[in-house]
Amino acid sequence: FNKTTETASPGFYSVYLNEPKTKVELMAISNLAGVHRYTWDSLTTTTNPALVIDMCHDSKIHKGEDDTRCLDASFNIDTANSNVFTGHVHTKGGLSNGMILYIYAELHSENEKDTSSLVDSWRVCTKDSKTPSCQEDINTITASQRLYSIAHLNKKLTKSSLTVDLRVGISFISIDQAKINLQAALGSTPDFSSLATRTKEQWCETMNFISITGLDSTTDPDFTTIFYSAIYRSFMSP
Repeated sequence: FNKTTETASPGFYSVYLNEPKTKVELMAISNLAGVHRYTWDSLTTTTNPALVIDMCHDSKIHKGEDDTRCLDASFNIDTANSNVFTGHVHTKGGLSNGMILYIYAELHSENEKDTSSLVDSWRVCTKDSKTPSCQEDINTITASQRLYSIAHLNKKLTKSSLTVDLRVGISFISIDQAKINLQAALGSTPDFSSLATRTKEQWCETMNFISITGLDSTTDPDFTTIFYSAIYRSFMSP
C-alpha cells in the first residue's frame, strides 16, 4: 500500500490496498467493539472477493510469524445465518494461565438489497507447522494450532464494486457477552457514517479530560501529539 492513502483520526483508520484493489476502513466504536469496512473496486465477472478471518492474529502481533502463543481457538458459523460467526482464542502470556478472548461477529452490507446471505461458502483451515489443512462447509471447529477461516462472498453480489462491513464484539466472559457488547456499541443508528461521526466525538471527549495549557509549541511542537497519543493508547484495551 501507499502511505499517502492512509487516513487516521480518533477511533478510525483507513488505507487503500493496491493488491487486491480494496479500501479498508477500521473503526473502534468502543473498547469492546469495532466495525471493519471493505470496499473492492475494479471487480470482474471472474473475481470472487473473500475475507480471511485469522483467529490467532493477535499471537503474531506479539511474536512476528510465531503462532505458538495461540494455545487453542474455535470458530463457529451460525447455521441459521451464515453472515454470523462466533469463536474464541486462548493465547499464552499476559496472565498466569494465558488469556481467553470471546468473539461475536456479523457481516453486513448497506448497499445490497438482499443481505440474507453475503457469504457464498466458508472454508475453515488449521495450520500445523507450515502445512495448512482446509475443510469446506464445516460449521464448528476447535483447534490447538493456528486457526483461520475464509469467507467467499456471494458471487451474485459481485458488481464493479462491492462494500461489506464486518461488525465485531469481544468479551473476556463469554460469546453471549461479546454479542451484547457489540449491540450496545452499535446503538440505534448502526449505519457506518453515523457510527464514524459518533465514534470520533466519543474518542475526542474521552481524550479531552486533560487539557494542556502554557505550552510553548515552538520549543516542543510534538509534545501535544505524543501526549494525546499516549492517552488514546491507554484506552484501547478493555
